[in-house]
Amino acid sequence: MKLFTLAKQGGFAAMICALLASAANAQVAGVVNYWQQPTGNWSTPANWSAGSVPDANLNEFAVIGGTLATPAAGVATGSAVVNSNSLPSIGGLVLGLAVNNSGTLQIASGGALDVIDNPFEGDGSITVGSAGIGALSVDRGGSLSGLRFAVSSATASSLTLGSLAGAGNATVNVQTATLGRTTRVIGPNVNFTAADSIGLQSNSTFIAQITGAAVAGGTSHSALKANTVGMNGTLALEFAAGITPTIGNVWNLFDVNNVAGEFAAIDASKAKDLPLGQIFATRTQAGGTNGKLVQLGIEQRLVLNVNRGTGAVSISNPGASAIALDGFSVSSTTLGALNLANFTPVGGTWQTANSSANRISQLNPSGTLNLAGGGSQALGNVFQAPTPVALGDATEDLAFTYTDGGVTRTGVINYIGSQKVNNLTLLVDPATGQTQIRNTSNFPISLDGYTVASTFGALDTAQWSSLDDQNAAGGDWQEANVNVNRISELKFGGSVNLSTNQSLPIGSAYNETSGKKDLTFQFLLSGEATARTGAVVYGTITAPSVPGDFDGNGLVNAADLTKWKSDYGVNANSDANGDGKSDGADFLIWQRNFGAGAATVASAAVPEPSTAALLLCCLVAAKCGTAARRRG
Repeated sequence: MKLFTLAKQGGFAAMICALLASAANAQVAGVVNYWQQPTGNWSTPANWSAGSVPDANLNEFAVIGGTLATPAAGVATGSAVVNSNSLPSIGGLVLGLAVNNSGTLQIASGGALDVIDNPFEGDGSITVGSAGIGALSVDRGGSLSGLRFAVSSATASSLTLGSLAGAGNATVNVQTATLGRTTRVIGPNVNFTAADSIGLQSNSTFIAQITGAAVAGGTSHSALKANTVGMNGTLALEFAAGITPTIGNVWNLFDVNNVAGEFAAIDASKAKDLPLGQIFATRTQAGGTNGKLVQLGIEQRLVLNVNRGTGAVSISNPGASAIALDGFSVSSTTLGALNLANFTPVGGTWQTANSSANRISQLNPSGTLNLAGGGSQALGNVFQAPTPVALGDATEDLAFTYTDGGVTRTGVINYIGSQKVNNLTLLVDPATGQTQIRNTSNFPISLDGYTVASTFGALDTAQWSSLDDQNAAGGDWQEANVNVNRISELKFGGSVNLSTNQSLPIGSAYNETSGKKDLTFQFLLSGEATARTGAVVYGTITAPSVPGDFDGNGLVNAADLTKWKSDYGVNANSDANGDGKSDGADFLIWQRNFGAGAATVASAAVPEPSTAALLLCCLVAAKCGTAARRRG
C-alpha cells in the first residue's frame, strides 16, 4: 500500500490532478488503490495494489485503468466486475485515469458499490474517463451510489444503465450527474436519481434503447430523475425488433422539476423510417414524480414538396388530421435558389413580406389556411437550382418553417426527382450491399485515395472488392486498416481520372443486414494533402449513365456483353434504351459504344513520403512507404 500526501483542494478532482502532477507539500492523506489485473472480480483482494479491496475506512479510493511512474502500480487497461452487495464503501472511483489508460467496471446483478464523502479520502466522486477511456455499466439488479458523477474525457467513454437480461432495476443514486460522451439507457428497468441535477454536455450522445411498445404515460421506457435537467448534444434512438413507432406513441426520458435547453439533434439512423411528414421530437408534459416529463414522441408536420425537374413547390399535409396554417417561410439562405417571378402567393387575407431569392414568407393576420389530411397548397415553380462553380458546391439548401396556432414548427422538405450531387459520391444499395464510387459532378476528378467509415460497423470486408484486389484503374492501389468500421485505399503511382458519371465499383462493401445507414465517405484529390468529404447516397443504383455499360463500372467492354447475355430475355438489367427489357436493341447500343467511358490513369509523380503520410493519417491507414496488407 502506497500512501500519498495530498492537499484536498477542490475535492476529488483536485486530488487526481495532484496525483498526476506529483504535487508536494500537501496536508491531507489519501490512498490510491490500483486495479492490477486485465479482468477479474472486485472482491478478490489480490486484484488490488493494496492487497485488499478498496475501503473508505482505510482512506482509499479506487482506480481502474491507470498507472503512475511512482508507484509502478496498476494496469493501463483493466476491467472489474462487482457482484457482491457487502463491499466496503470507497472514497472515490476513477475509470481510465490517464491518456492511453482504459478502465471498465460492471455492476452486475446482486452487486452494490457505495462511493462516499469524508474528510480524508476523496469526495464521493465517480469519474468515468478522467484523461483516459472509462466504461461503466450498471445491470438490472445492480446498485451504485455516490455524490458527484461524471462521464467525460475520451470520446469512447460510456455509461450503460440497465440490461436486456436479468431481473429488478439498475439503480443509481447521486447528487449531481454530468453526462458527456455516451450514455445508454436500456428499457424500463432503470432507476437513476440525481437529487440536484443532470447535465448533458454538447459532446454527449444520449441513447434511448427502447425495448417495449409505447404505453399510456410513456412508462415503457425509463425516465432519469432529477430536480433539473440541462439537455444538450444528440439524442440517439434504438428500437427493439417488432416495435413500429406511430403517431401518438410516447416514451419517457426524464422526470424533473425544471427543464433547461434541448437536444441539438435527434439521430434516428438506427430506427425504422417514418412515413412522409412524421418526425421524432421531444416534448415536456406535466406529470411524473417531480412534476414534468420530457418525452420522446412522433409528430406530424407539414411537408414542402419540391420538384427538382420543374421547380414546382407546394405545401402538403400527408397526415390524417387537419392543420390550421397561419404563416410560413421558405428559405434558401446561402444559394438564393428561389425564383420570385414564378411565385404564386396564397390569396385572400394572406400577406407577403420581405421576399427575395433567399426567402419567401407569408402571414395571415386574421385567419388560417385549413389544410385537411391529404390537402395541399401550390406555390408555383419557384425553385431554381443554381449552377455550381466548383466541385462540392451545394445545389440545395431549402428550409421550411410554419406557424400552427401561433406555434412555430420546422417542416419537412420532400424533394421529388433525382438529385444532382455535385461531388464524388458513394452509391450504396441498402438491399444488396452493392457500392460504387461515382463522379456525380460536372467537373473532372483526379482521385488518389478514399476511405469509407462506419461507426456502427456496417462494412462487409469479405464482400468488399477493393481496387487493389481488382488491380483496377491502373493498379498500384494499397489497402490500409481494413475492418468493419473502415476501409481505405491509396494509389501511390499517379491518380485515376473520372469524368462525369464514371464509376469505380467496389463490390458489396455495405453489410445490408446491419440496417445501419451511417456510412461516411472521404477522398483525396491529386495534388491535395487534405481529404475532402464526399456524398453518400442510399438507394437502387440506377442504370449505367454510359449506354451499354450494363455492369455500371463506367466502362463499355466485354464484361458488359457477358452481362447482356445473361439478362437477355430474362430481365431489364441490361436495358440501354429504356424500353424495359434486355434485347437486341440494347446489344446494338453496346456495340456502338464499345470502349467508351474508360477511367484513365494520369501519369504523375509518386507522392512524397510526407504527402503519403498525411493522406494515410486522413484515411487512418496503417503504413507509409510499405505495402499495406493485401487480401488473397
